[in-house]
Amino acid sequence: MSRVAVAGLWHETNTYSTRPTSLADFDAFELLRGEDVLHRHAGTGTVIGGMLDTDRFAPVPILSAGAWPGGRVTREALDVLLELLESELRAALPLDGVLLNLHGAMVADDFEDVELEILKQVRELVGGIPVAAVLDLHGNPSPEIVELTDVVIAYDTYPHVDMLARGREAAALLAETLHGRPLRTVAAKVPLLSSPLAQATDEAPMRDLLALARSYAEEAAVARVSLLPGFPYSDVERAGFSVLVTTDEESEDTARNVASKLAREVEARREDFAVSREGPASAV
Repeated sequence: MSRVAVAGLWHETNTYSTRPTSLADFDAFELLRGEDVLHRHAGTGTVIGGMLDTDRFAPVPILSAGAWPGGRVTREALDVLLELLESELRAALPLDGVLLNLHGAMVADDFEDVELEILKQVRELVGGIPVAAVLDLHGNPSPEIVELTDVVIAYDTYPHVDMLARGREAAALLAETLHGRPLRTVAAKVPLLSSPLAQATDEAPMRDLLALARSYAEEAAVARVSLLPGFPYSDVERAGFSVLVTTDEESEDTARNVASKLAREVEARREDFAVSREGPASAV
């Protein structure tokens, strides 16, 4: 049976916060390796719990690290976390695939795009085997991390209640690639920052955009469409509204068309993301 590493490295970074996020913050929230990851997450409603819940391959839990949202992660903490990821991943080799639970808006001292550093490290160690990642709806994914992965999907809900389902879905899509169905994810970006309080997925405009995304996905027969309104309190170049479309490798042009159409739909609703001063800050 195929062996797939399961790892998580997660933080929602508010770059305006003056309180740095240290290794002690990860220790206090979650910093687990090996079997401890299995014991903590198996049978739970987390992303990693969903990734572990499969019989289509043998999941190999190696690392799960996360901290409460806060300021930039210190360079010291990031160095330790990346060293742990490297050592645990290297010890798990050989592998047939990798599943990653990331956030998408993690920033550290000296590194504006931590997820990119994670993916570079993973690719250096495992080569061209399939890699799938789950991001938070508030992720700010860069084009580079999408290029380094085969499958990238994100939560559909805010408030977040679908982490288990997304972990299972990522595992199922990765299993498809392991069984001979090459997948590819493409991205489109809209230069739009909006308050998280304007991003509730059971209300317009996100509710309507998600309905359109499902409709476009079905019509074009793509595997998955994810909408990420992003995290505006992470002051980095990649911030903004992202559209991710996962499809069969030979249908990449179709996926790009779907992503572009949805990006235009987001742009057309720019004013709908703005709210009065009685609520959250206006979209910009």
